[in-house]
Order: sequence, then structure tokens, then C-alpha cells
Amino acid sequence: MSNSLTRKVFFIALLVELLAITANVLDHSLVAIAATLLLLAVVAQLITWIGAIVKTAQLKYWGWFIALIFGGLIAMLVYVLVGPEIPGMNVALD
Repeated sequence: MSNSLTRKVFFIALLVELLAITANVLDHSLVAIAATLLLLAVVAQLITWIGAIVKTAQLKYWGWFIALIFGGLIAMLVYVLVGPEIPGMNVALD
């Protein structure tokens, strides 16, 4: 998963989470819809987190790997904003 795709999915999921929470606060009759949207957004963020962990392990960026494992949401936010990119296509990953 490229860093730009990770960034897009992560921030869209974060936006959906905020919208679901806001909808629930404003109108309690939307609890089921808000809960469903929140669950889907959390699953999307979990997928991006796992993808980021796998990518950093493949690239052998162990500092990023450890930060993502133990750093939580803050580490993931930093990763999607300034994280490492995949090297050029002609460079083989070991």
C-alpha cells in the first residue's frame, strides 16, 4: 500500500469517524447508522495501520516499525504525514 493511498484512506476514515460521532450527538435516532459508520471507519484505519506496519518491516525501517507498533494514533498520524516512501521500482526489496 503506497503512502499516498494510506494517507487518503486514513484521513477519510478519520473524517467518517468524526461525522458519525457528530451525527450521534446531534440526533440520537441515528445511533445505528453512526455505529455502523464508526465501525467501518475503524476497520479501514486498522487496515491502513497493518499495511503501514508490513511496509515498514519490508523496507527494514525498524524505527518506524517500532513507533507504529507502540505509538498508537499519534505515530500513525506522523507516519501518514511524513512517513517513508517505497524506493524506486528498480530497487529490489530484500
